[in-house]
Amino acid sequence: MSSSSTKYQPTARVRITIKNQDGEEAYYQMKRTTPLRKLMNAHCSKFSFEPNTVAFLFDGRRLNEDETPEQVKMEDMEEVDCMIHQVGGYRVHSA
Repeated sequence: MSSSSTKYQPTARVRITIKNQDGEEAYYQMKRTTPLRKLMNAHCSKFSFEPNTVAFLFDGRRLNEDETPEQVKMEDMEEVDCMIHQVGGYRVHSA
């Protein structure tokens, strides 16, 4: 018995694209119930980032390494932004 309307059925895995500030992209696949820490560590290793120097953002919200794709409602083929923390800044000197 087939239905003409297809209902969204989440799969056990999601495919995620992580986009760095410079536009470079990397593609990953993981289980919906795996902590995002595994994804973050893999991305940092691939691009030689120190894990404490970057932030991962999904829909404008910073991701916590203990969260899972399921908890943050990621669907298949989502994009996550990887932003490098700015250290320091500048000061305007007045004459």
